[in-house]
Amino acid sequence: MAWCPVCKNEYRPGIKICADCGAELVESLDENPSKALIYGQKELMDDINGFLKSNGVKESGVLYDPTSGNSYVNVPESDLKRCTDLLNVYMNERESRMKQKAMQEAVANATPEQLEVMKKMAAAQQSAMTRKPAVYESSKKKMEENKASAWSLLIAGLGGIIFIVLCLTGVIPANNFFQGSYLFFGIMGGLCLIFVVAGIVSFKSAKGFEKDVESENSLKATLETWCKENLRGEDIDRYIKMRDPSLEGESLFFPRNELIKARINHQFMNLDQDFLDRFVDDVVYEMVYPNEEA
Repeated sequence: MAWCPVCKNEYRPGIKICADCGAELVESLDENPSKALIYGQKELMDDINGFLKSNGVKESGVLYDPTSGNSYVNVPESDLKRCTDLLNVYMNERESRMKQKAMQEAVANATPEQLEVMKKMAAAQQSAMTRKPAVYESSKKKMEENKASAWSLLIAGLGGIIFIVLCLTGVIPANNFFQGSYLFFGIMGGLCLIFVVAGIVSFKSAKGFEKDVESENSLKATLETWCKENLRGEDIDRYIKMRDPSLEGESLFFPRNELIKARINHQFMNLDQDFLDRFVDDVVYEMVYPNEEA
């Protein structure tokens, strides 16, 4: 006798295919036990079953489970791993098609202003993927670092010069150690002078950064005021949902960031993008979404 490994129906000898599900018959059910792969609505299960068969899984089939009221795809246990991999491929492709369809519908129903925002958000996302990552340092931090370096260099240089002078004048009896080597003191004096010059240069650089700090603080104040008046979390999320309705929770963080930066870039031209990244992360995101952690 012949048996269907999916439906468990018995057939007379000579029949090769199950009339109900299309699976190839086996001589004994023990030869090829089957397992449920996935449960769901019959239409979706039929699609998955067709996908499996088109990829060489001949003994798969769709059955009805009266207990749950759902249909399920039944596959040979010996082929369960391959069927699971194929199922993942199918579900990923299906999700991609659904996102594309949702995006097309959103574009079709969007106003010209909404379309412009979508384009800018897409451009910002592309820029974020192609731009080389960089760590932004504020002008204030650069100023402080230059001042600290300047003081260190000046102290080392001037301290060395004073030490050399005291040694040469005999106040510090160091000649015994260096055997009166004026060449040694000359080299050390040259190095100390280099330290002093480098310290003065660092002080000048710090002075230049002081002006940048004022300009940067003014820019931050202007940006913060504009963001308070023009950015609303619910508006941003609505535009994001138009592009990808499946995004929820933490997955919204990066799209929100990119849309915020796109809007700021649209309003303020030629901003340093590393500065903008830090400003949005440190100030704007918490302002727009005060009840969420970045």
